[in-house]
Amino acid sequence: MKIIFYLKGIPTSGKSTWANEQMRKYPNRFKRINKDLLREMLNFSKFDIQKEKFLLNVRDYIIRLSLKKGFDIIVDDTNFSDKHWHRIN
Repeated sequence: MKIIFYLKGIPTSGKSTWANEQMRKYPNRFKRINKDLLREMLNFSKFDIQKEKFLLNVRDYIIRLSLKKGFDIIVDDTNFSDKHWHRIN
């Protein structure tokens, strides 16, 4: 059974720190998904609704593919809401 950890909380509450610790402890078990890092990779510095939709599609694809490949997932996101949960499940 695959596991998805959804970490959400205020900035600097330790989400990314915990996620990175798990990645170091179990390098072959987890894939970490972070919208801020994806946004940076895609050069989406200013919020735009179309870019955000694209970003969410990319994030969801990475999660689904990682699960299919047998990895557990850590999603660390300051603004993870119920609508994001339903997109993935």
